[in-house]
Amino acid sequence: MNYLDDWLKDKYKWKRYDFRKVDKLAERRFGGDLGEAEAKSLTADIFLEIDRLFPLPEVEGYLSPCDTVVNRAIQEQISGFFINEYPKYDKEKSRFSKYFQFIVEKRIIDDFRKSTGYKRLRIENEGEMAEDEGQSRLVSLSTPIDGENGEGEVLQDILPSKEMPVEERAVGLGAFDETAAKLIALIIDIRSHIRSNSKGDIYYPLFFTNSMSYQIRGETSEENERLAAMERELFKAMRVPYLDFSLTSEPRTVSELSRSKLKPYGELVEGKGDRLPPDPQPADVLIEYLNRIEGMERISGAAFSQQLSNYYDLLTKKLRISAQA
Repeated sequence: MNYLDDWLKDKYKWKRYDFRKVDKLAERRFGGDLGEAEAKSLTADIFLEIDRLFPLPEVEGYLSPCDTVVNRAIQEQISGFFINEYPKYDKEKSRFSKYFQFIVEKRIIDDFRKSTGYKRLRIENEGEMAEDEGQSRLVSLSTPIDGENGEGEVLQDILPSKEMPVEERAVGLGAFDETAAKLIALIIDIRSHIRSNSKGDIYYPLFFTNSMSYQIRGETSEENERLAAMERELFKAMRVPYLDFSLTSEPRTVSELSRSKLKPYGELVEGKGDRLPPDPQPADVLIEYLNRIEGMERISGAAFSQQLSNYYDLLTKKLRISAQA
């Protein structure tokens, strides 16, 4: 029995989860001008509440086989969502829960199809999703999110306006060379921008490396050529041991990094098997790196979320990158 396949086919699947508290927290987080401390606190609360909705058996004690498979699949997407899609949420387009559900389900479908031999799900210019292996399965982006009896929101309504992480928006919008140089310089000089008792000098270059590795390996030749012109400083800013930890090669140039491949998930985190991990790498991979390579004690999901929130706040403040797409 394929529990994940059955869950994906159930159009009422998300109604099993109570997202009301998540939406209330998101309304406060994205509802107006907030102080830095309050914004970071609400982000951590949203992360923790979502994490609570999808417990794992090692935390909860006992879960049914179906819940175990589904919750684990969702948990594997949560960190990637907070790294890449959370900063792009637009409260004018949808409720936060709808946005989270659509993005996470899309990522699960991507991983499921790759693991079962189907073509990767992609969004076409015509506004439809591409076919499976050998058969047509077109789904219009005008389809209501809750199925035929939806609440008026459709897939196109909640798509992020730009499918790129916050670092890539910084590099990819406007004056590419100037902004990229500022971003790289910020990470190199990170100690000057954080408190003396902060561990941001470890976390922030790691977050930067994770996102830039993902970007460069999926980037066009033109953008990578421009980054290659800053190659020495770029690799100075990156946490190079993390590249060696997470990739099958040990790249030391932009060209080498662009051709690099991820290691199997199970080589990075015990019990994850031979499939590839989500990309950019999720929290469990980064936490494993910090423990095994940097020698740091394992941190909780809440502590990881707080460091990530602090990092994005710093980018927003120093580079004037909007938290909204």
